[in-house]
Amino acid sequence: MKLLNMIHASKYAKKVAILYTPILIISIIILFSFLTLYKKYDLDQMIKNQAILLNLQNAKTQNIFQGIFSDIRFLKENRLIKSYLDDMTAGNKDFGNILVTFSKNKKIYDQIRVLDMNGKEALRVNYNDGEPSLVPNDQLTDKSLRSYFLKTIYLPKEYLYISRFDLNIENGIIEEPYKPTIRMCLPLYNSAGEKTAILVLNYSAINLIEDLQQYLPFSIGELFLLDIESNWLMTPNKNDEFAFMFKRENNFKIRYPKAWKKIYIDEHAVTVDGEDLFIHTTIRPVPTFATEDSESIYLSFSNEMKFRPAGYEWKLVSHINQNHIINRYKHATALSYTIFFAINLALLIASIIISTIKVRAELAEQRHRELQENYFQQLHKSSESLKAQVTETKELVHILCHDLTNPIGSVSSMIDIIREESEEFDNYEDLISKSLKQAINIIEMVRTMRALEEKNQALELSPINLSTALNISLNILGNRLNDKNITINSDIAPQATVMAEEVSLINSVINNILTNAIKFSPRNNTIDIYTKAQNDTLSLYIKDYGRGIPKELLARIFDTNIPTSRKGTEGETGTGFGMPLVLKFMTAYGGEINVSSVDKEVDKDNHGTEVQLIFKMT
Repeated sequence: MKLLNMIHASKYAKKVAILYTPILIISIIILFSFLTLYKKYDLDQMIKNQAILLNLQNAKTQNIFQGIFSDIRFLKENRLIKSYLDDMTAGNKDFGNILVTFSKNKKIYDQIRVLDMNGKEALRVNYNDGEPSLVPNDQLTDKSLRSYFLKTIYLPKEYLYISRFDLNIENGIIEEPYKPTIRMCLPLYNSAGEKTAILVLNYSAINLIEDLQQYLPFSIGELFLLDIESNWLMTPNKNDEFAFMFKRENNFKIRYPKAWKKIYIDEHAVTVDGEDLFIHTTIRPVPTFATEDSESIYLSFSNEMKFRPAGYEWKLVSHINQNHIINRYKHATALSYTIFFAINLALLIASIIISTIKVRAELAEQRHRELQENYFQQLHKSSESLKAQVTETKELVHILCHDLTNPIGSVSSMIDIIREESEEFDNYEDLISKSLKQAINIIEMVRTMRALEEKNQALELSPINLSTALNISLNILGNRLNDKNITINSDIAPQATVMAEEVSLINSVINNILTNAIKFSPRNNTIDIYTKAQNDTLSLYIKDYGRGIPKELLARIFDTNIPTSRKGTEGETGTGFGMPLVLKFMTAYGGEINVSSVDKEVDKDNHGTEVQLIFKMT
C-alpha cells in the first residue's frame, strides 16, 4: 500500500513540475537579470564613493602641505632670524625660543634644527611629546654626511629641499619607536645676502597618516599610501610599512604587479588584479612647483609658485577584496530570493515533495554506505589480525630456523668427527649432550615467545652470570672458531651478573652476535669481548675486526621486513633475522643494543664491527 502511495506521489510531482517549469524558467531569468543589473549599479556607486573619499583625502593632504609651506614662510621672514643669521653665537637664544614656541603651537614637527654651513647643528628643538625644548650645546650633533644636508647646501636661493617619506634616523640607526618623517630643508641668508645656515623641519608624518586614517570608517576597502616606487607608507599590515628601510623585498609592485602597472601610469583609475579591485588617485602635495628630481621646489615668497614638470607624488589606493563584494550582495540576493520563492509558492510545494523523495533516497543511500563502510572496516580488521598472526608465526619460525642452527650444527659436526675417529667419542660426548639440550631449550623458548606475543605471560627474568653464559655460547660455537682459527680475547669479571632469561640470552643474543662476528672475520683474526659498568647497568662489548657493515645496511639492520643477510668471508650464509631477534630480547630484558661499524671499503686499515649490549645489573 505504501509503495502504491509513493508511486502516485511521484506521478503527481512530475505533473506539477511539468506544469510549473515554464513559470519557473521565466522567474529565474527575471531574478538573475535583476541581480546582475543591481550588482553593476551597486559596484559603480561603490567605486564612485571610494573615489570621492580618496579625493577628500587628497585635498586634506594638500592642505597639510600648504600649512607646512606657510610655516616655512613665517620662519623665513621672521625678523629674529635675520638678527640670528648675522650673529649665530651660542648665546643667541632668542630665535631658539621662537622655535620652541613655534613647535609647541604647531605640534607637527618632531624636530626643528638650524645647521651651519659645515653641517653641524647650531640649534635644535625636540618636540618631546608636547613639551618642546632646546637641546643643550653639548648634545648637538654633526649632520654633514646626511643626504638632506648635502642636497640642500648647493640649492639656489628660494629653493626648498623635500626629503622622501621615510623613518627618522638618529646616529645612523632607525629611531624607535618608528617615526615617519618628511624633512623640509631651506637655505638661509643673512642681511648681507650670504648663505649662512640651513633650516630643517622634521615634519612628523604620523600626523598625515592619522589624518588619512580618519576616513577609514567611511571606506569600504583597505587604504594604502604608496610612494612612486610602490613602497608601503601606510597599510593595515604594519609589518609591510617602510619595508624598504629594512632592505626587505616587499612592496606593492611585487604583490600586485598587474595592478601597479596601471596605478603607476594613470592619475586615477579602477584596476582589477585577480580577485582584487583597486581604486586609486595620485597625490601631489607640491604639484605645481616640484622639480624633475622630485625633491626640490622653488618658492616665491610673494605667494607665487614656480611651475615645474613632474612632481613629488604618492599613490593613495583603496583595495577591495572580491569576498567583500560578494558579502555585500548577500542581503540583496537574500531579499530577491525571498520574493522569488513567494511568487513561486506552488513550485515551492512541488519542490518540497520532490525534496522529500530525494532526502529519503539519500538517507537510504547513506545507510547503505554506512553498512558498506562498516563491512569493509570489519574486513580490514580481520585482515590486519590475520597479518599479525602470520607475522608472529614467521618470527617463531625464524627463531627455530636461526637459533637451532648453532646447537644442531654443533651436533652435526661432532657426529662427522665421530664417524672419522670413533675413539674420540668420549671427548665430544659432553658437548653433544649440551648442544641437544640447547636445541630443546630453544623449542621451549619458542613456546615462551608464543605466549609472550599472545600476552598470556611475561618473560621471566633472573640474575644470569654473564661469564658462564658466554662460556656456554663459546663451547657451542667452538668448531666454527677452530675452523677459522679465530682467537677470543675475553675480559669479563667472573662475578658479572645481569637480569635476563638464560636460554634466549645464550641462543638468541650472544650466539647471534658471536656468529656474525665469526662469519664476517677472516681467518687467523681475533674477537675482543669485555664489559663496562655504569651506574646500575652493565655493558657487554663484542668487537671484531672483520669487513664491517655498509652504511646503508647498518641503517636497517633491525628491520624484519627488509632482507639484510650477506655471505661471510668464506661464503657462509645466514637468514638475516638474527639482529631483529637480538633487539626483541634486549627490549624484553629492559636493556638496549647499539651497533657501530666501519666498512672495509671505506677504511682498509681500521674496520670491523662493535656491538654494545646494555643490561640491567642485579
